[in-house]
Amino acid sequence: MRNNKSVKIIVFSALAALILLFAIIFAAGPHSKKQVLGFYRTSPKVQAAVISVLEANDNSKIQIINFDDEKTLDEQKNLLNKCSLLIFTNDAENQNYLEKKSKALSISFTEGFPSSIISSLTISEKNTVKILPFLYDFYEIDVHYPTFLKSGQKNVDVFLDLIELAWREKDSTRAPLLIPVANDSLFLDYVGVIAEALCGYEAYENMIKEMMAFGTGTGKEDFQETLTKYLEENQPLGKTAAEIKSLLRSGILPRESLKLNEKDILFYLENELCGIAFTSLSQHRQIPSRSVANYTSIYCPSTEFTPERKFAAVQFSVTAIKSRKSTEKLIKNLVTSYQNTLATESGLAPVQKNSAVPDHQADDVRFWLAASKGPVMPLSRTMNAAQAAQTAQILREMLLE
Repeated sequence: MRNNKSVKIIVFSALAALILLFAIIFAAGPHSKKQVLGFYRTSPKVQAAVISVLEANDNSKIQIINFDDEKTLDEQKNLLNKCSLLIFTNDAENQNYLEKKSKALSISFTEGFPSSIISSLTISEKNTVKILPFLYDFYEIDVHYPTFLKSGQKNVDVFLDLIELAWREKDSTRAPLLIPVANDSLFLDYVGVIAEALCGYEAYENMIKEMMAFGTGTGKEDFQETLTKYLEENQPLGKTAAEIKSLLRSGILPRESLKLNEKDILFYLENELCGIAFTSLSQHRQIPSRSVANYTSIYCPSTEFTPERKFAAVQFSVTAIKSRKSTEKLIKNLVTSYQNTLATESGLAPVQKNSAVPDHQADDVRFWLAASKGPVMPLSRTMNAAQAAQTAQILREMLLE
């Protein structure tokens, strides 16, 4: 009798435990699934900001996968298939691939975005979008304010004002104007910035659309043909090369610029050795506090003062790899409620027009993007690494002719 009672108690306890286990699993539902978040070609600061905000605000279990930045997403598709969502820096290669691979998201995710940013997105006939920006870096110009005051110039409204300012500063600063010519990608991006300023955004967009068609590494001969066309003297790259060559000859742009990279430019900014430097919001953040107060950031002015501009900006994006409500909720938070913290911790500009920003630099960037026709892809990101290296070298050779 006692043995039978013991057996019954054991069986009952086992059944109760099993029922409890099923109840827990059922109650957890989709929330029990781990979110797998991939990072691809993003800066360490952006990655740290995302992880920090998730750890502080999101209760879901997050697993991080870091992709190899030197390989394409297609070469790592087995790894990509494990991800719930991917955070990446947008370029032609990634955009072409993820527009096919990612899951569609409702256009309602863009609520609170400036109309200029919404207009830059690829929106389907069903009012869905696959790639959402959540932070922007920005290619800008840092002006050393004490040197500017000493020059006697009143303003920098158009491109010729910028050149005149640099000319006036020749006798009062070691480097009136600096561009990091030695770095392939940055040199191309600043060439693109100047090309848009000199030729207008429509000419720039027409050029990069053709470049982007071959940005995946295919169509090598067609890319060469396209590049040759835009290097002609009446085309954006040809005009820009001629302008930079003129700056070199006049001494406004020192010959040493040909050997300078991003770290070298930062050295000049730290030590206040230049009057004007082509830089970025993220690089501006690296200038020590003892020097940064003496720099004013502006966008690159165009040949005529006009709101008809599109500004080159590095776009940090998020996309859904899996169709899950929990994944969509996480993405929604990244582009809405987490924007304040993301902007503050990364130092970059948010996409939300009403979110808090760390300071006036980030606010300026947000305003410039909102008040213009929107962001546009930087030149180096419209081509692969080999094409970028080739293009940069051709342009350098043109400067020395």
